[in-house]
Amino acid sequence: MTEFSFAHSRHFPRTDLAADTVLVVPDGLQATSPVVQLQDAIAAVGGRVPDIVGQRDFTETLFSSVQVIACGNMTNNAALRRLYTARCCFVDTFFPGEDGYFVKSISDPFGYGKNCIALGASSREGLLAAFAVFEDLVRTSPEDLDRVHAAQFQHSLPPFPEEAQLESMVQDDLKTWEGAWVSTPFRGGRVESYAWYYKWSQN
Repeated sequence: MTEFSFAHSRHFPRTDLAADTVLVVPDGLQATSPVVQLQDAIAAVGGRVPDIVGQRDFTETLFSSVQVIACGNMTNNAALRRLYTARCCFVDTFFPGEDGYFVKSISDPFGYGKNCIALGASSREGLLAAFAVFEDLVRTSPEDLDRVHAAQFQHSLPPFPEEAQLESMVQDDLKTWEGAWVSTPFRGGRVESYAWYYKWSQN
């Protein structure tokens, strides 16, 4: 039997709130109450005050030296834009939508041994909700934060397909991408649409 060896552990690493951390926020939000309250919460648990950086001042080198907590979406946060293009966090003006939020820890996305956390939202109101949700998670967590996932979506769920439809749905989607490389064969049709929403409806 083939054995595989990995340079790093395949277990999801915990996020150490006592480690060097930076909050990257949309420009103009650096001194707002929700951001400062989150900064205080992280400092209270981890004992170290995280820096707050406006997205305009963010550089990708920070991913290699600190834990990045990226807030907003790919249109208003350079850190989230980099995570988006690396296929680590798909938060934009459509998803999670309206006043929804998507709070997610990302395991060592660029191989530097440091996690990221995305506080994602399509709107300002959704981002305020994301700050509040994550602050509660931080205040009730130990110093090492386990995997984080919290979400509220504003998109309606598609109806559950009939069992007799499943085989034809899969075959139709496979034909869409026949002969071409893609990350998944189910990006263009009903299987992808159904599976994405159904997954989160069960959490």
